[in-house]
Amino acid sequence: MKTRMSRRRYKFLHREGFTIVELSLSLVFISILSIIIVLVITGAIASFRRGVVLNEVNTVGMDLVTDFRTALRSSPVFSVSSECARVYSESTLVNKCESDKGHNFMTLVRKANVKVGGSDLYSVPVFGAFCTGKYSYIWNSGYFFSNEYKVENGTLNKASLKYIDTSGVTKTESDIRLAKIEDSERAVCISVMGNNYVPGLSNFDSKFDITSYGSVGGELVELLGTGNGSNLSLYNLESTLPAESNDGKNVFYNASFVLGTISGGVNLSSTSNYCAVPEGYSSVENFDYCAINKFNFAAQANGG
Repeated sequence: MKTRMSRRRYKFLHREGFTIVELSLSLVFISILSIIIVLVITGAIASFRRGVVLNEVNTVGMDLVTDFRTALRSSPVFSVSSECARVYSESTLVNKCESDKGHNFMTLVRKANVKVGGSDLYSVPVFGAFCTGKYSYIWNSGYFFSNEYKVENGTLNKASLKYIDTSGVTKTESDIRLAKIEDSERAVCISVMGNNYVPGLSNFDSKFDITSYGSVGGELVELLGTGNGSNLSLYNLESTLPAESNDGKNVFYNASFVLGTISGGVNLSSTSNYCAVPEGYSSVENFDYCAINKFNFAAQANGG
């Protein structure tokens, strides 16, 4: 009896456990499952971040659409012939201006070569002006505000505005993302032309100097760089030729702009994914915070 009990106890104490192979397979399975869980969570977090940033781009973009439309609607009716004749006295320049429908008096876009990481972007918009006849807007692209970008190897400066405010003080603002100033003379755009008119001008100096026009407006108001737009900048702003009615009493405008994040390495020359990782770009983690969108809008000047 004692011997039988001893055998049972021996078998109980010496039961077969998991083998090393079974333990190894279990650990491999748990590791794979953990990796999958981490990847799913990481992807969900990245998608959430991109969604938040894109929502910010869309919200700020719609606010800008409202601002631009309001400025255009309250602007005087834009007569091409009268504007061209007002600025130029020489018939050749007036004809050039009229054949271009005075487009330069509305929209100026400077283009340049940009290096993003190890990728070269050729002839992309880097700064410009949009002159509505009520307010004029000056903008610099996000390529100027990140260490990952080099605009023409650093030889081209951001656009700046030199003006005289209503108190008679001469000021120069150079750290502009998107700013507006009251400018019924369209002096910001016209000042770039000087004594000539070049249709489709895309190579002009970064200094907008309107001091010779006197006090054309009040203070320069920055529309980006603070609040929800602290990480946003324009990458383009342009308009088509204005359409005039036969009686010259109505003018219709159609314009568009591209708004995006400064971080993330926006590649404006891309044909599909504007936030794809460029070659040689170091801040890969910033791509969770990359978003870009294009906004189109139309408005009619009512001579207000």
